[in-house]
Amino acid sequence: MPRISLSISHGLEADEAKKRIIGFIAQARPQVGGVSDLKESWDANVGSYSFRAVGFLVEGRLVVDDQNLDVQIDFPFAALPWKSKAENEIRTQAVALLT
Repeated sequence: MPRISLSISHGLEADEAKKRIIGFIAQARPQVGGVSDLKESWDANVGSYSFRAVGFLVEGRLVVDDQNLDVQIDFPFAALPWKSKAENEIRTQAVALLT
């Protein structure tokens, strides 16, 4: 299964970064079309999530610390043509959110 792995540096404390991420997800959830079955859970500063996008199952993990946000996303081979676009959008949104 293809994977997106990103590490985004930030200058926030882990709790502040996590708070911003959770707020962003809550705000974006109703605005994103084509996404269903969104599940999200947090254990300390590690978030796990899954959802269906245009019928594809997407699963991932976020790890937040005082210096970085690490993002891992696993998605099906059929969605491989969108990998580059997804990486760019995630990085752009994360940098804007955490700076």
